[in-house]
Amino acid sequence: MNKFAALIPMKDLNLGKSRLSSSLNSVERSKLVMNMFIRVLRASLESSCSKVFVVGQDEGIKSVAESMGADWIEAAGSNLNSDLLYAIRSIQMQGYSLICIPGDLPFVTVSDIDLVIDEVSAKETVGLVSSLSDGGTNCLAIPSDNYFQPSFGLNSFERHQAQGIKRGIETIVIDAASMFLDVDTEVDLKECENIEPGFTDRLGASVDN
Repeated sequence: MNKFAALIPMKDLNLGKSRLSSSLNSVERSKLVMNMFIRVLRASLESSCSKVFVVGQDEGIKSVAESMGADWIEAAGSNLNSDLLYAIRSIQMQGYSLICIPGDLPFVTVSDIDLVIDEVSAKETVGLVSSLSDGGTNCLAIPSDNYFQPSFGLNSFERHQAQGIKRGIETIVIDAASMFLDVDTEVDLKECENIEPGFTDRLGASVDN
C-alpha cells in the first residue's frame, strides 16, 4: 500500500467565512474556522496517513498545527491553487501519495479519510469527493506519481473531472458522506445545527484543541 500524507490548506483566520457575517462577527468567525480546522486536523492525525501537512500563512493556525503534530508548509500567498500545487509537489517528492482535505469539513471522520485512501490505493488513480452545496470538491486524493493539478473553488468538481478526461487520467468518485458538508454559507451553518444542535455556539465561542 502506498504511504499517504494528508494536506490541509488554510486561509488566514481573518479572511475566513465572510459569507457568514450576518450571523457571526469577525471574532466568532475566526473561532469557527479554527475549531473546524482542529476537527479536520485531529481526524487526519488519527487516520492511516503517515504524515499530516498544513499549508498556509497564519501564525495562529501554524502554532496549533505544529502543537498537535502536523508539519507546516509556508504558503506564498499568491492564490489557493498555486499554494496547493507547490505543497502537493513538495509532498510527492518525499514519496507520499496525498489526500487533500479542506479545513472546513466539521464532521469528517477517520473512517472516511481511510476509505478514500483505500479506494485510491486499490485503483491507483485520482479520487474525488464532491460538496453537496456548490459543486465544489471536498476531497482530492492523488497518487505519488500522478501530476494532477488542483483547481479548487466554485464548480471545481466538474473541473477536476474534466481535467482527468483531457489528460487521460482516470478519476473515481468516492462516497465519503462525512465529507459532503463544508461550511461557507448560512444554509450550511443551519445544516450543521441540524446535525449537531449547538454547533454554532460551541465552535464560535472558544477554541477547543
